[in-house]
Amino acid sequence: MEKKPTNRRHSPKTRTAKHGQTKIRYGFMLTEASSAKLDELAEKMGVSRSEVLELMIRRLTPSTEKSLLGKFLGKSLAGSMS
Repeated sequence: MEKKPTNRRHSPKTRTAKHGQTKIRYGFMLTEASSAKLDELAEKMGVSRSEVLELMIRRLTPSTEKSLLGKFLGKSLAGSMS
């Protein structure tokens, strides 16, 4: 059984033409350094912090995702995810 986030809320006013999907509100914590970097990127790009995260996640390629997961798990996942 898949666990669903407990702090999800759907809001009709968050639907955007840009991505064509309803956005879901999430709460999470970042270190001060990561938060500052996120703010810096958002300011440079002229978008919200939420949009920076959205764009980064949407641009993950399968090979980049495997690499990130491999580094996180401390092992190579090449071939184990398809």
